[in-house]
Amino acid sequence: MNSVATIVGGGLAGLSAALFLRRKRIEVRVIEAKCGVIDRVCGEGILPFGVEILEELGLAKQARARGRVLKGIKYLCGKRVAVGRFDGKTGIGVPRHELHQIFRAACKNEGVELCEGRSVSVEEGWVDARGLRALRERSPMITSRRVGARMRLNIDIGDRVCVAFEPFGEIYMTPIGPQQTSVAFLVYPNCVPPGVDWSIWLKAKFESCFPEYGECPLQDFAVRAPIAGFSTEPLGSRKAVGDSLCAFDPISGSGMSFALLSAYHLAQYWQDQTSFVRAIQPAIKAIDSFTGLLLWCSGGGWRSSLMTRQLARRPALFNEILRLHDAKHQVTDLGALKLGMLITP
Repeated sequence: MNSVATIVGGGLAGLSAALFLRRKRIEVRVIEAKCGVIDRVCGEGILPFGVEILEELGLAKQARARGRVLKGIKYLCGKRVAVGRFDGKTGIGVPRHELHQIFRAACKNEGVELCEGRSVSVEEGWVDARGLRALRERSPMITSRRVGARMRLNIDIGDRVCVAFEPFGEIYMTPIGPQQTSVAFLVYPNCVPPGVDWSIWLKAKFESCFPEYGECPLQDFAVRAPIAGFSTEPLGSRKAVGDSLCAFDPISGSGMSFALLSAYHLAQYWQDQTSFVRAIQPAIKAIDSFTGLLLWCSGGGWRSSLMTRQLARRPALFNEILRLHDAKHQVTDLGALKLGMLITP
């Protein structure tokens, strides 16, 4: 062993960084405040560039076995439907706790020291993988405009992620198994009646928006406040991965894939922080551009309808947006595909 790495945070970003560093024969210690398998509110979908990284780790087969292959994305706004496909690749929809279980077992098999049930501060030279907590510490002025919630339902929506733009927010549906769908909500709090049970209200909203599924059996429910925007604070000598490095609004669906990508680059440039920042910046720029467009169109109003209509009329454009948003080593800037291109006839 030629060095030692300490990672604070044992979620997906922290464990994937640990595995990549172990492949470089670096001794790794992961410190996590919680014990056991971790679950959290998220869209539970991995984009194709994230799947490529899972393949390098040798974990994609396990993830597919516990989840479902994804072939594209569908946007819904009222009666308008736009369907895009991944260019010759596939994503994976998998329950977050199942994915964490896969990574946790792999870390134990690779000799990563897991120190669970310990809460510590991040020291100089350590890797910060604590997620949004770390970002809020650095940028306390960043606030959330919406509240996130997730429920898992026993329904089958096919092999594409479906994003429905509604007046109260967005419904983000990800197939995660046979007859199993993860339904994430990004809700404007002022749209929810005071004192109402969120699980009952959101389940009723879903069934109202999608009556074709009938009354949906609810598996579980959780609420979490997502963060809007991201911090562009220079990293300096501080090492970070996943949401600790840069957190995008959840509407992009890029959270888990970005966690894997940042861990990959961290290990590649472990001794060269400048090169790490240079390598990850194109991905941050592209995902932020894509996220900005979706946020501009959020809320189920005329912008959502306009975007969905144009993408439905121009499926090749939709496929191109997904292709540019989904590259592992070099993510192209989406500037050429901004709103002006979408609103042309």
